[in-house]
Amino acid sequence: MWQPLPQQLEIIKECYNAPKRHKDKTLEILKKYPIRLVSTEDTGWANAIVKCYDFVTGDVVGNLGSDDELLPDCFKDVAEKFEDENVKWVYTLIKGKSEEGQDRWIMGDNPNITHEDMMTGTKIPGVSSYVRKEIHDKYGFHDDNFKYASDYELWLRLMKNGIKPVQINKVLAYYH
Repeated sequence: MWQPLPQQLEIIKECYNAPKRHKDKTLEILKKYPIRLVSTEDTGWANAIVKCYDFVTGDVVGNLGSDDELLPDCFKDVAEKFEDENVKWVYTLIKGKSEEGQDRWIMGDNPNITHEDMMTGTKIPGVSSYVRKEIHDKYGFHDDNFKYASDYELWLRLMKNGIKPVQINKVLAYYH
């Protein structure tokens, strides 16, 4: 779904071998937005977002898979949370969708998640999670050695260093 983006939003899309990888309409959709396309070789999703991080100039960083979807209030609600300078990390609820478009599950519904919760299986969604760049600069970004769980490892590392996530108790993304 096309929606206007806030002027201060910066989108960076890694697009190595894009025509072969994106057999859907991803690139066609991206052309509607002011997006910086970064073309580099990568070894998968985690490596691609690590490479994009080198191009970030904004204050808050999030990532979105090409088949996932942010809902219309997402940017507004996230920006409002970050108006509080003490907030370093925000996540929202997300819904999983089946290929048929049916709701399957909700993730991110624990408003007081701890490092211990994460170690026992409670998860913060990678989609619709946002961290101040200053925090990444201090504690690191995704570690692409964790090919399928770089976001999970990052959340554990941030929590271990005392960075507490703030939940927006609203579904603001779909995971497809």
